[in-house]
Amino acid sequence: MTLEEQKTEWRKRLDAKRLEIDLETMERASAMVAERILDIERVDRAGVLAGYWPLKGEVDLRGLLKGMLAEGKTVCLPRRRPSGDAFNYELMAPRSRSFDDSLSKGGFGVMEPVDGDVVDECDVDVWIVPGVGFDRSGNRLGRGGGVYDMLLEGAPGLKIGVGFGCQLTSAVPAGDGDRKMDVIVTDKETIWVR
Repeated sequence: MTLEEQKTEWRKRLDAKRLEIDLETMERASAMVAERILDIERVDRAGVLAGYWPLKGEVDLRGLLKGMLAEGKTVCLPRRRPSGDAFNYELMAPRSRSFDDSLSKGGFGVMEPVDGDVVDECDVDVWIVPGVGFDRSGNRLGRGGGVYDMLLEGAPGLKIGVGFGCQLTSAVPAGDGDRKMDVIVTDKETIWVR
């Protein structure tokens, strides 16, 4: 079985586990993940954070991101560059101090900023990255688009992978182009990889 076939199988298995979580448990678990993230000293000191707007079934950190904006931090989200290339992404910090009026559905059905300031990946102090699965070695299995692998290439900031406890496994398939996380945060634990 090729690496891509292995990843596809793992995605199916992990997605099925994650989608078994009921809404109330998901909300409680998301709040726990947010709490654990706030316990990380580098997050408190960070001036620029890269986050994400959740898809159905992902850890929902919208409240955390809005709180960081309110504290005066720069919070940016990935968005497809206007060129329209499916794998050509950048980070954008909305000019508005609220995400509510500055996002629209973009590539892969993900909410993206429509207006704002482009942020260089090297200026990001902390990355908060969703995934389908993670392992204790810092490997992350994404949805297969390679967006975060592209954005994280050479980025010096602290990379925090976030998921529910059921998304943490002994090993996920990973190749040379897959970017490792420095920390994995779930509702059950925080794992420092490096």
